[in-house]
Amino acid sequence: MKKIVNSLHIIIPTLLFILIFIHYYPQYLTYGDEGEYLHTTYLLSEGISPKVTDPLLSHKFATNYEIFYPQYLPGTSIILLPFAMVGWKLIFMSGLLLHLFNFFLMARILRIFNYKTYFALLYLFFPGIVFFSRTIMSELGSITLILIGFYFYIKNSETRNIILAGLFFGLACWIRYTNGVVFGGFFIATFLKDWKKAFKLTIGFLIPIILLISYNYYLYGSSLIGYPAKQFTGSLGTNLYDRLSLIWKFALPFMIIYPFMFFSPFIYRGKASLEILLSLIMTLGFYLIINAQIFHYDFIKNIVIGPRYFFILIPFMIITYSHFLTKLENIFGRVYKVGFSILIIFMILAVSVMSATHYNYTSESYNIMKDIYENTEEGSLIFGNTYVLMYVNGLFGDRKAIKIYPFLDRNDPNSRLQFIPHYSDKLNSYLVFIDNRESNDPLEKGRKISGAQGEDHIIKYYNTELVYERLSPYHLKIYKVMP
Repeated sequence: MKKIVNSLHIIIPTLLFILIFIHYYPQYLTYGDEGEYLHTTYLLSEGISPKVTDPLLSHKFATNYEIFYPQYLPGTSIILLPFAMVGWKLIFMSGLLLHLFNFFLMARILRIFNYKTYFALLYLFFPGIVFFSRTIMSELGSITLILIGFYFYIKNSETRNIILAGLFFGLACWIRYTNGVVFGGFFIATFLKDWKKAFKLTIGFLIPIILLISYNYYLYGSSLIGYPAKQFTGSLGTNLYDRLSLIWKFALPFMIIYPFMFFSPFIYRGKASLEILLSLIMTLGFYLIINAQIFHYDFIKNIVIGPRYFFILIPFMIITYSHFLTKLENIFGRVYKVGFSILIIFMILAVSVMSATHYNYTSESYNIMKDIYENTEEGSLIFGNTYVLMYVNGLFGDRKAIKIYPFLDRNDPNSRLQFIPHYSDKLNSYLVFIDNRESNDPLEKGRKISGAQGEDHIIKYYNTELVYERLSPYHLKIYKVMP
């Protein structure tokens, strides 16, 4: 009977989470970056290499003016591929399934650590991870591969498991290069204990890394790290004070959501304590060095999604936090259990409100996509900036897309504006601008700046006709380029 009751403590919240997700199922993409992930997925579904020379397949890809290439690694797009091939709206099921998989794997890992499995609910309802499970961003894939690697690492010291641990840590780098920082923490801790084990871990890690270097060489040429690495150099000159101020920005959300969880790895002395601590320190140190500026929302959004680069460490923190909570349970008994139940109920309510808000936001985004597709013909070509193009994808219907942002000098031979007169005689071509200047919400960033940048500059140079305009709740303009 006791086992049944304990199981219900896990089953009921899990079912509630699934019902909330399905009821408020995401209707569309949230971030402009998702548009690039999905375009790469579309190319893969058509058997086309993400290294393209045809501008009509370039979408929002970067370019060296010889080829077009994605700025993000292919791991996330590969994960989306089987879902997209069934139907594009199923891509959001990937986040749900990965999140649930991580939850159950988290419960299994907690059992290995001899902690109560219901502590895995702290992962299931962690607001920031729930939010990104509703997107196709790289957070969930990163957490999944790192968590699998961790599971094999702590399972036992058999050679096969250690190599598999390194393998999955390496595969996580196919989603984000920065995931390799976590491996660095594990490698150092392992080397200090057993250099032979560290060697086995490295063998597993190098297998996907060598493949990744080969992929990068194919895609970017001699720049083995490739385009994404350039993003890490922009803030290296920032002063020390600005960098150190990031520490409390990272720590505060974890202190508010689950009190004192951020500090639990520093006082934990159990299994894999050094590995967890070094991963945390190295990850924090890395983002301090590059001065990652990700806290640019209002207070609530900063608490929920601001420290997203740290979400790959949440499972580790929950393990160390479980050690702390177990001690509280032993001291306070029933009072603790009531308090933990109240916490989970509150998190369920918070996740419900957040999911409903996100559903409304993505519903509006879906309507933007519908407006664009309903007012352009099959096979037509759409020009727009980065954020406009998140509403155009070959998976939605036969439309081509070319990014014309930044809006370079039209007389510059490298400017993408050259494609407007080049293709307008061959294809039905449209210029799309989306503007919502009244919004101060950074999540509205794409809508807010789209119409403000370049519309007047472009329209006065080309023969266009306004074929559709919507004023509310967003300002959408669609111009047809006349031959």
